[in-house]
Amino acid sequence: MIADYYYLMPDPSIFKKKAEGILNFSEITFWCDERGILSDCTLCELGGKRCGFSTQRNQTFCMSHGSHVKVIAATSSVAAFVLLLMVAMALYLSLKTRYNEEIHLKVEMFLKTYGTLKPTRYTFSEVKKIARRFKEKVGQGGFGSVYKGELPNGVPVAVKMLENTTGEGEEFINEVATIGLVHHANIVRLLRFCSEGTRRALIYEFMPNESLEKYISLHHSNTSQELLVPKKMVAVALGIARGMEYLHQGCNMRILHFDIKPHNILLDYNFNPKISDFGLAKLCARD
Repeated sequence: MIADYYYLMPDPSIFKKKAEGILNFSEITFWCDERGILSDCTLCELGGKRCGFSTQRNQTFCMSHGSHVKVIAATSSVAAFVLLLMVAMALYLSLKTRYNEEIHLKVEMFLKTYGTLKPTRYTFSEVKKIARRFKEKVGQGGFGSVYKGELPNGVPVAVKMLENTTGEGEEFINEVATIGLVHHANIVRLLRFCSEGTRRALIYEFMPNESLEKYISLHHSNTSQELLVPKKMVAVALGIARGMEYLHQGCNMRILHFDIKPHNILLDYNFNPKISDFGLAKLCARD
């Protein structure tokens, strides 16, 4: 009789260890293993769960190994991350909108100051018509893409869309303030422009022979022979020098280009060079 009683009682050390795992769900629960008091726990633990016994209900039950707590913790973490991401995105969009509005006001103040001295202003819908809905891309610059277009009178033009505007719209203002007021045989002409919200475009005379870089680059050796003869190269060099001299000495305000390179020297139908891309240019007093 004593032996049978000893067999039914659990080992004191095991009972103490299991008692530490008690969970309080408004009832007292005892965890068991395969050697526990309640033989029904064997099936529960074989299913990968934990077995418990309720003294109030006088029955066993199964519970996952903290799965409910883990799900709650994971869900809370994801929700907090999504909320933080939404707040950051809203803040970014708010700052970007305010920044774009400030640039727009700055550009409009500049255009109002220059008044009738600036080239003709077009709407964005007019620019789309001129650029034929931007179907024919002919180049890519540091400030945006260039498309071939045509004015209503049939004159071919190059339309530069300022896609990645930086420096608070200074590249747009520099172009309009410099070559918009300059007329010289060796400086590309700015014919029209557009400033509508964050969309800005510059419309130039079209240069069919592209840039000087095309003719001095090893990657275009087949086309280089047409220009790389001493007489033409000297003529191109003289044309660039005349354009630079005019910018420095021939204007009311001295214009410093700051970005003279083969890519910014365009060639017309007769391979006459024209200085272009005044996005980094600065106006300086002649004194």
